[in-house]
Amino acid sequence: MYYRLKLIALMSVTAIFSLSLPVYGETSSRILNQNHSSLAQNSTAEADKLFEEGVKLYRQGEYFKALEVYQRVLKLRRSHNDKVGIAQALNKLGEVYYWMSKGDKALEVLQEAL
Repeated sequence: MYYRLKLIALMSVTAIFSLSLPVYGETSSRILNQNHSSLAQNSTAEADKLFEEGVKLYRQGEYFKALEVYQRVLKLRRSHNDKVGIAQALNKLGEVYYWMSKGDKALEVLQEAL
C-alpha cells in the first residue's frame, strides 16, 4: 500500500512539474532555436510530433507502442539536451510503466524525471 501511494505521489509531482515547465521551456527554446540550424528545428518538430503520437497511443491503451514512441522521443530530447522535453518524456514513460504493472521501473523513471 505504501509503495503504491509513494508511486502515485511521485507521478503527481512529476506531472505538475512537467506541466509548469513548458512556460519556461517555451521561452528558452525560442531563444535557443534562433541559434540552431534548421536540422535541429526539424528534430525538435519530429520529437514533438512523436510525443503527440505517444499520447494518442497511450490514451488508446496501446502501452507497448506508446512505450516505444516515448523512448524515441527521449532519445531525441537527450541528443539536444532539452531538459524540459526530457522531463516530459520520462514522466510519460513512468505513466506507461505504471499502467503496464511495472511499478519498480515506473518509480525509477519518475525519479529520474525530477
